[in-house]
Order: sequence, then C-alpha cells, then structure tokens
Amino acid sequence: MKIVFAVLLMILLAGSAGAVVDPDPNSLGVYFDLNGDVNYLDVAPDIEFWAYVTLTNPTWDHVQAFELGYELIVPSGMESRIFRLADTMPPTAMYDDELSSGLRGDYYVGLGHPYPASEATILVKWLFLTLDPMTIEFYLGPTSFPSVPDGLPAIMNSDNVIIPVGISSGDVNLPVAEVNTGHQPVAAENAAWGKVKSLFR
Repeated sequence: MKIVFAVLLMILLAGSAGAVVDPDPNSLGVYFDLNGDVNYLDVAPDIEFWAYVTLTNPTWDHVQAFELGYELIVPSGMESRIFRLADTMPPTAMYDDELSSGLRGDYYVGLGHPYPASEATILVKWLFLTLDPMTIEFYLGPTSFPSVPDGLPAIMNSDNVIIPVGISSGDVNLPVAEVNTGHQPVAAENAAWGKVKSLFR
C-alpha cells in the first residue's frame, strides 16, 4: 500500500511541477506566487503582498539582460495610497532605480552573470501595501526606448541575442494581473502585437 501511495504522490507532484497559467513559450507576466500560477489576488488594506514579474516557459538556458515597461492602474485619486516597499532583482543585476520608482516605469537590466532560466523565471519582485481598499491592474509592455521594434519587452538570451517576448495577457492593452477587481485576467485570442497603448510612451 505504501508503494502505491508513493507512486501516486510522485505522479501528482510531477503533474503540478510543470504547470503555469500561461502555456506559451517566452512569455512575460505578473504573478502573485513563485510558480506563475496566480495572476489574480484579493487583498485587504494594510496587508503586504508580493507581485513577481516572471518569464514563463523560456526556450533558452539563461537570461543575460532584460528590458520592460510597466504600469499599475489604480482608481483616480488613489495613487498616493499604494506603496511599493521593495523592488528586488536577480543577483548581480545592474539598473537605474530612478527609472522604475513609481506606478509606471522602465527596467533596463543587465546581469553581471548569466541568470539561470526555469519554467517560471522571476525577474523582478515587488512588495506592495495599500492604505485603502482599491483595485489594481498590472500592465507590461516595451520600454520608452526599446531595443527591438516589436512593441514588446525584450530579453537577451543565452546566445547574447536580444529577442522580443510575449505578454501573458496576449496584448499590451490588457492587464496581465489584477487585484480586487472581481475577475481574473484572460489572454486575448488574436492580439495585434504591434499595437502599443499610449500607456507606454
């Protein structure tokens, strides 16, 4: 009986280890867990919560550098009621803090040593706190001065090639993660990748 239980447990663990919300290769999203499974969260005021900018299902072994633009949309007039308490990068990351200091910004990040890629590779860790109940929508897109013309974030891969990566929502005009909105983000079926919202200009 113990052998049967052990075999079943191994099968269950193997199935769950390979699961992320977005099945597409080389896709960037924001998640509220370390495995890239949770892109929706209900959270009360005065409760800290982590959000992770995560590259899922990369088709290479290491990340050498990355760039991305982001914006958090909160209700008008509530911008001063949300705080980013921490902003953590991979080891040996080199970047300008001032470019990513608010609810909108850019990351141009070089890594002193290649950063190993996994099924869910966390590139940025944010710790947030809100003082009032509020909805939050997370958007990802290209930087203000992108390295690639595709209107998307970019990664320098193991071969030192800069390539665009997809967005987990399928479109830079759609949120990749949400807080307290009452609905989970859904990927667009036929998104126009080149169409970039003025949000990221």
